[in-house]
Amino acid sequence: MLRAHIVNASNLPNIESLGKSDPYVTTVFQGVKQKTSVKKGDLNPEWDEKLEWELTGKPPSPDEKLELLVKDHDTVGRNRLLGKTTILLRNLMSSGQNSQELELPLVDGSDQPTTGGADYSAALEGLGVGPRSRDLLPNKETKFQIRVKVVEARGLIGGDLNPTCRVSLGNDGKSTRVQKATSNPWFDEIFFYYLKKLPSEVWDTTLEFRVCNSRMLRSKVVLGVFKLDLGAVYDQPLHAFVNKWLALTALDEDSSGVMGFLKVSIAIMGPNDECPDLKVTGNTGEEDVESNLLFPAGLRLSPAAFELNVFQAEDLPRMDTGAMSTVKRVLGFGETSSKQLVDPFLIFSFAGKEVQTTVVYKSDHPEFKQRLYLGFQFPAFANQLKLVLKDWDRVGDSDSIGTAYLPLASISAAGEDGFLPTFGPCFVNFYGSTREFSVFGKDDQDMLDEGEGEGCAYRGRCLVALRTSVGEYPNVASEPLDFEEGLKIDSYLRRRKYLVHCAFEDATMVSEVDKPVEFEVSMGNFGNKFEDSVMPSPSFTQPTNAVFDGCQYYFLPWKGAKPCVTVHCQWEDISHRLHTLNMLLMTARTLEKSLSFLRTSIQAGKTQEQLAIEFVGVCDQLLRNCRIPLPTPELHVQSTNLLDNLLFGQRRARLDSIIKGVLELKETATDLEEAAEQLDMYAATLRDLAVEPQNSMPDIIIWMLSGKKRLAYCRIPAHTILFAGDERQSGADCGRLQTIQLKFPGTKNKSCRIPALLRVRLWLGKEQESKAWIEGHRDAETVVYAETYENQASVAGHWVTKGPTMTRPKWSDAGGDMLLPRENFGAPDGWRFAGDWFVDPEPSLFYEADAGRSTFLEDVFENENRLPAGGWMPALTQWSDVRGDPSQPRDEIAAPRGWEWNDAWTVDLNRAVDEEGWEYCVEATLGGYGPVDKLYHLCRRRRWVRPRTLVHKVAAEDNVADKEGWEYAPLFGMKFHARERKVDMVRRRRWHRKLVLATEGVPKLPIFHLKDPDSEAVHLSCPKMYLVHTMDQEYQLRAYIYQARDLLAGDKTGFSDPYACVSFLNVSQRTEQAKATLCPTWDQTLLYDDLTIHGDPMFILEQPPQVVIEVFDHDAYGEPEFLGRAVATPTVHLDPSKAKPPPLKWYPFTKGDRADAGELLASFELYCKTTELPFLPPTKKGGTLYYVPSGIRPVLQRTAVEILCWGVRNMKSFELRSVRNPAIEFECAGKIVTSEVMKDVKQHPNFAEPFLFMEIMLPKEPLYMPPLNIKVRDHRSFGSRPVVGTHVVKSLHEYSIEPLMDVKSKPVRRQSTVHRQSTVPRQSTVIDMEPAVPEEPAAAAAGDAPDAQLVALAEPGDTELVAVAVESSSVSAGVSAPGSNARRGRFADRRSKNFDYQPLSDLESQASDRAKNMDWWSKYYASAGEVRKCGDYLTKGYEKLEIYPVELERVACFGHFRDILNTLPILRGKSSEDEESATVGEFKGTMRVYTLPDDPSVPLPPRQIRGIPPSASEEVIVRVYVIRAWDLSPQDSSGFSDPYLQVQLGKQRQTTKDNYRPATLNPIFGSFMEFTCTLPKEKDLTISVLDYDVISKDDLIGETEIDLENRYMTKYRATCGIPREYHLSGPNQWRDSQTPREILENVCETNNRSQPLWLSKTEVVIGNKHYRLSELEDRSAARPSSLGPDDERLALLVLHTFDLVPEHVETRRLFNPAMPDLEQGKLEMMVDIFPKTAGPPGPPFDVTPREPSKYQLRVVLYNVMDVVMQEYSAVSQSNMSDVYVKCWIQGDKNVQKTDVHYRCMDGEAMFNWRFVFDINYLEAERMIVIKSKDHFWSLAEREEHRPPKLMFQIWDNDLISKDDYIGEIELDLNRLLCPARTAADCSLSQLDGAQPDDTANNNNGALTALTDSLRRRKKEEGCQGPVDIWTKKRVMGFWPTAGEVDGERVCTGKLEMEIEVLTAEEAEQRPAGVAREEPNTNPTLPEPNRPATSFLWFSSPWKSFKHIIWKKYKWYMITLILILLLALFLILFLYNVPEAVVDQTVRNLFG
Repeated sequence: MLRAHIVNASNLPNIESLGKSDPYVTTVFQGVKQKTSVKKGDLNPEWDEKLEWELTGKPPSPDEKLELLVKDHDTVGRNRLLGKTTILLRNLMSSGQNSQELELPLVDGSDQPTTGGADYSAALEGLGVGPRSRDLLPNKETKFQIRVKVVEARGLIGGDLNPTCRVSLGNDGKSTRVQKATSNPWFDEIFFYYLKKLPSEVWDTTLEFRVCNSRMLRSKVVLGVFKLDLGAVYDQPLHAFVNKWLALTALDEDSSGVMGFLKVSIAIMGPNDECPDLKVTGNTGEEDVESNLLFPAGLRLSPAAFELNVFQAEDLPRMDTGAMSTVKRVLGFGETSSKQLVDPFLIFSFAGKEVQTTVVYKSDHPEFKQRLYLGFQFPAFANQLKLVLKDWDRVGDSDSIGTAYLPLASISAAGEDGFLPTFGPCFVNFYGSTREFSVFGKDDQDMLDEGEGEGCAYRGRCLVALRTSVGEYPNVASEPLDFEEGLKIDSYLRRRKYLVHCAFEDATMVSEVDKPVEFEVSMGNFGNKFEDSVMPSPSFTQPTNAVFDGCQYYFLPWKGAKPCVTVHCQWEDISHRLHTLNMLLMTARTLEKSLSFLRTSIQAGKTQEQLAIEFVGVCDQLLRNCRIPLPTPELHVQSTNLLDNLLFGQRRARLDSIIKGVLELKETATDLEEAAEQLDMYAATLRDLAVEPQNSMPDIIIWMLSGKKRLAYCRIPAHTILFAGDERQSGADCGRLQTIQLKFPGTKNKSCRIPALLRVRLWLGKEQESKAWIEGHRDAETVVYAETYENQASVAGHWVTKGPTMTRPKWSDAGGDMLLPRENFGAPDGWRFAGDWFVDPEPSLFYEADAGRSTFLEDVFENENRLPAGGWMPALTQWSDVRGDPSQPRDEIAAPRGWEWNDAWTVDLNRAVDEEGWEYCVEATLGGYGPVDKLYHLCRRRRWVRPRTLVHKVAAEDNVADKEGWEYAPLFGMKFHARERKVDMVRRRRWHRKLVLATEGVPKLPIFHLKDPDSEAVHLSCPKMYLVHTMDQEYQLRAYIYQARDLLAGDKTGFSDPYACVSFLNVSQRTEQAKATLCPTWDQTLLYDDLTIHGDPMFILEQPPQVVIEVFDHDAYGEPEFLGRAVATPTVHLDPSKAKPPPLKWYPFTKGDRADAGELLASFELYCKTTELPFLPPTKKGGTLYYVPSGIRPVLQRTAVEILCWGVRNMKSFELRSVRNPAIEFECAGKIVTSEVMKDVKQHPNFAEPFLFMEIMLPKEPLYMPPLNIKVRDHRSFGSRPVVGTHVVKSLHEYSIEPLMDVKSKPVRRQSTVHRQSTVPRQSTVIDMEPAVPEEPAAAAAGDAPDAQLVALAEPGDTELVAVAVESSSVSAGVSAPGSNARRGRFADRRSKNFDYQPLSDLESQASDRAKNMDWWSKYYASAGEVRKCGDYLTKGYEKLEIYPVELERVACFGHFRDILNTLPILRGKSSEDEESATVGEFKGTMRVYTLPDDPSVPLPPRQIRGIPPSASEEVIVRVYVIRAWDLSPQDSSGFSDPYLQVQLGKQRQTTKDNYRPATLNPIFGSFMEFTCTLPKEKDLTISVLDYDVISKDDLIGETEIDLENRYMTKYRATCGIPREYHLSGPNQWRDSQTPREILENVCETNNRSQPLWLSKTEVVIGNKHYRLSELEDRSAARPSSLGPDDERLALLVLHTFDLVPEHVETRRLFNPAMPDLEQGKLEMMVDIFPKTAGPPGPPFDVTPREPSKYQLRVVLYNVMDVVMQEYSAVSQSNMSDVYVKCWIQGDKNVQKTDVHYRCMDGEAMFNWRFVFDINYLEAERMIVIKSKDHFWSLAEREEHRPPKLMFQIWDNDLISKDDYIGEIELDLNRLLCPARTAADCSLSQLDGAQPDDTANNNNGALTALTDSLRRRKKEEGCQGPVDIWTKKRVMGFWPTAGEVDGERVCTGKLEMEIEVLTAEEAEQRPAGVAREEPNTNPTLPEPNRPATSFLWFSSPWKSFKHIIWKKYKWYMITLILILLLALFLILFLYNVPEAVVDQTVRNLFG
């Protein structure tokens, strides 16, 4: 539960002009809205109210938020925001009590602070911190399906957008279709992705959403992006985000702010996960985006940066070949150490981004000294930082050295007291593959270096420091560190000496048997025997040969001297961190252990007082542990950093919170179960605190080696074995004996073998604390030996130190690599020798090849050869072993001591040899032997064998033939043995010399400095250390192996021949082999006697060795197959006389990653043989085997098992022959019963006599209940009866019931339907259909004499008997007596029954209803909650139906319809780890188990399974209604499918292929199909959804299967759902084959109830219950006229009290056989079943999809006013635009536009233009249907339902460049924006919801007479609020368009339009053309009266001059002309004046 306590608010702003605000608080969480009361006129309100949300057991996501809005309540108008505040649930869940009390300021809608504040508290109740969902999955390769549904986007920034959304998962990207010209696109598309990876890899995969603006040339501008990791999705409830809004941010991280919002649903499904409902919910037009943001409100994505200081790295391995360095050394110049062959650099990555350091060449200890910057957006969904060390390669890709991760959750904290990611300075350890370099790679280990899987070896470490800043992005990617930064880390480089001690107690189940085995312990590079850069340590054991334990496994024979190794290492002192970690883990473990004891006491039924004392003790212990001070660092010794201080404060605060909560819990706890759950939460909190991110100490790694090959390993965290002076701070396993199971390295090695099982003691501590290790072994002492080997070779029969086979020095180490002369050993510093050198043979030499065996087959090979064409003669090596190595002659081989021969030497003929035993080959060294002698064969051999038996045991030490301690081998490097053979050419022996401490105090590391006399080189060598126990004791182990169940099948028959192999220490034994079973009962005790266990018995009591049980399937040929492994801990009895027998327990078997490999019922006891042991169990089979003793084996009781063996179904063929005559064999506890043989399964798959009975002895305890094995045998010719399938019922306890008393029963006749039980509890054995109505004793007839009748079948778990009174008195005349035909029941005479149906009138009624939008779909949508699509259905009083979100059988109250019949799969074939056994059929039946009296003379109770109808076939009519499908998996490359249905029943098949739904994933099918079939022969109804393909074969999307037989047989009456009302006509007309009254009679008769007694048509009595129509029917509600008569309605209401299956639509999941675990979509459907014997059923429902009505939308655009001018004319020197308008319906490709109003200078453009759109409109759903083709080649049109939205855009036309966008408006035709009456009233306030001003006057007189008349008509009509154009039909006025000018949203124009909708008939009667084309009517549109300046300038130059130039510049032009004329006159005058003057003068002078 989430609870918000609203206390008060203060200083709220007053936004009222009159009076004060009326504040209240409202909030929405997970879709549930809550609000407080309204405080009238109060700016400082006091509420003190609690708002609560039920969380239904599922914790909310930490990323969710609780936002409180304080609003002002207004009676009229909107409630306005006063302020808001937000709390993140992450902060709330991180607080110790899951609660917070806060006082936070309020912010306004722009997130700016206000003057107000609020006090409130929030609490989460019943939620633990528990593990994340992702942590619950096993980290193995798994298939995942990711569904991403992109719904819509809103608020995208920009204009003229064509948005599309691209969803990318890794490299797989998919895009939605482009939505044209909208900033609020509607996508509604779904994408499917499939991954097959490790879950850890999947969680880190990034899912990216990128919304782009698609251009014509496909270049896309990114509008916004959003990224998140899949792990964040999987952690959500149901592993999904459903209908979440994502805040998109800019791709350029330098910019900030939200770029829009994207609504998506994301679901991740693994195997067997169910996809949640991804339907779009709510009214998307009115949805509050901010209330459902993925990011909390008020939290914006902020730029942030990680700053990683990379100082240095160390201990890096060799990565390069060094070939060039070798060449340089050969040529004599250059020298490079092999350790320097690495060129490292570091990559730092987060959320898909990365940055790297520079490369440091040829250095295994590089100093980077760089600071890396990585920008990101805060907060981010990525949850970890990744560091990768790489080796630079000149050629090819760089190789990974190692990978490390830093989880953000552990280095940061959310909440007010949280902190940003912080780390270090601290070393980070890197792990990966083995350190040894290999040129050819390391098989599958290379992936370990990439971080995939568990790294098996230490690969180095790197010193780094991390800081995080928020506010800006980094400017550079990296920069060098300054000198001062380098000095600051010196304190973090201080090292202290540590010791790792490891004592090996036992090594068993060793897998390597051919070569000596040794174990190495390392920590970092220290202890690695192949590293030469560190000081050597005695870190590895002596190589030892594995010895056979006599049964199954091998062990290392260490005996009393246990190898002990020590690793000397140096690390920084971080003990303060690890001690804190250990203390928190100790507190959590103690609490969990105490809670386990407390729950055990609760189950044991202790008194309340005792439980209270225990509970208080648990709380007190927790309080004491939490109050212990946390460890603090030592001053000047241990360095701390910022993260240390932050974690210390956080841990202390959380512990204090736990203390507070526990104190409160002690005082208030009333329910111990609830209190225990609360304590579980505290334990989870402690586990969360117990995480140390700065653990720089590497893990301890134990390796098993053979020679130089590393075989298996185990990693042990350092803190688990760290020693501390305070025991509470020590590691849980420090110095304790623990059992470790090694594992093979690599990610692909899935071997089920155990490489080795070790019992070790580990200890880690400072060197000065090593005394604690020594003191911890009170039962042993540590012995140190100097060790060397003396080597010799045989030359001419003499042992010498030189010769051709002497390849080792005379004195060397075990491998012969190092010269270790005995005389060169000097005592190390601080040590001295004690005694002289002595020979100490290796322990495994005491064991021969026959060790541990009781019988042995000695063999030797006789060899002969010949020359070509010659005869056979003895070979040079006449006698050899199987490998050809020389061996002793046959007659010289003697039986070892303690053995004797059983027979003489004989030739082995049981091989591929000839009759004399010879096998032939060309050359013996080449092999290739064959049994046939060829001419070219020159060699042959035969095998002689001789068995021997162990007579008496001989001590292993007595087997040593050579008393001088020599061990022999043919050559060095081969396996050594103790006895000398003639072929042995080399020998060696081991010399030891004891070392003891020479000084007191801390012992120094004993290292020998040995000088090589030849090279003067000094070799360093370490001594060997042993732990010699001073105490040992004899023990006896008793393993009680009783039985196993549900084992894996190992044979193709589906069975196994299992036996168990039980291993304990160095001994193993086998049980008997069971034959052909998966549930063997061995009932065997295995005795392990004379077990010598070294050590103090008290240690053994505390830490006993584990018992390993492995089960195998015996095969006649080949090795036994491993089936599973279990591990158990024995109960130790130090005093056998006081021993109590341990109870049997179930131990689970595992096989690799499979955890469901079966179970073993067993127990184990380990007796210390100090006194006389208890008697041995009784023996069986001649005294060689023991039973499980009676005190331990289950107590048995006499039990009856009744089996209803009904039949088999769908049996597949076996051995190419069909199964026709099956019989079923039931086996339980050794007893077998068999059914009759079925005559012909094809004709009648039921057994004629289905009842079987078994009387067996079964355990009383349900825990020990054995399984029931079911075998199906097919009876064939010649007596063949093969097993064709099996099934195992794990436990019969689920079928247990209490037996009925001996009550008279009555057979029940076969009925068409068997109804379900009413509200009687499951414990009842009788199907009592008593309705849930209060009893009325007065209604019972006084003369009733009830006769108790019982129903047929008892339910499992029944514990009491319910008597049913059957009315035997008079009944109503309308009730007929039951029929007597047992086979046909009550329906024998109803084949021709006529119901009161009127088909013709009914069809007319349905047609009328459909015309009025009243159809079946109205009922469906009303029931689905989509009220806007159901029309007036609910207002007319019609009822709803049930819509189940799951399959009908999965509805909880119906119990999978298993009340009568169970369907059990029949399996066959071998079980595998990757797939389930093949299902070859089904078994139909059930079982009942109940106890019988112990006294056999007591009469048995009656059969519990009875009254079952005959198993005859029944012919039925099956009606299938398929409504719709959801979220289908796409099959086409386009991301869609073309789905259609295919329904198959038996051999009948119907399909809708001709009516497929093109290009959709959410098709509405509305299909009805009817079949006639025979049950049970045709019982499986398969509904498939296929993808239609034109050319290729249609693809299967998914299918679902329905078992019709179970529905037909169940008592829940699942044949036809019971409607709520009885209608005679209309869309809900009664469709059942029986009337309600007949159904009621049938139900009462079938369930042995009283028949209905009708007192009147409105009153009926059943038994002692009285029903009246007036009481059951709500008369006040609206009542349809189609209701039937009163008695039928009353019968129907009574039936509903019986809780039968109601009328319903079920939702079925679709699966594809290719991916059986991944859901492929959902299908909504319903199925009706009508027996033909019941008569014809009523008419079916009409579920045909609704057809849209044809409409024509006409929009007349008259003028556009106040257009924003886009251009400036230099000629006219004014603003202008060439205006035109686009119009289209959103989603439709039909875009229309007007002509261009050129040179619009005054903002008024005139058009008189008509847009005409033909649309298809669904009135009931208020959606338009758009049909379009995705491509021109598409065959079919894709249908899309969209809201009817009309788009207008104003554009400025440009001749050359792109047209300029001016503004747009989007009009929803369902809620049409009310237009303004005048242009002056039109503004953007209309878009914001403001009401228009109706008082505005019409002042514009410039319009035409047509426009004036239309405006007057609009003014008379008036317009208030949104308009429904489909009702209003026509609207006229002004609408504003919006655009951006200088970044501000302004009104860019006003459209004067008339919008009209006409039906198709009206449009035909009143035609109108597009634009002003003919017919230009309704209304007639004249040419617009545009100004004379409106034209295109270059097309009319004279008009351009006249109306543009002349109009503006005419006076200038006239003046210019006059001036020019005057100038011309003057020029002419001046030009002509001189000539005229001269002429005149001359004329005057000369007359």
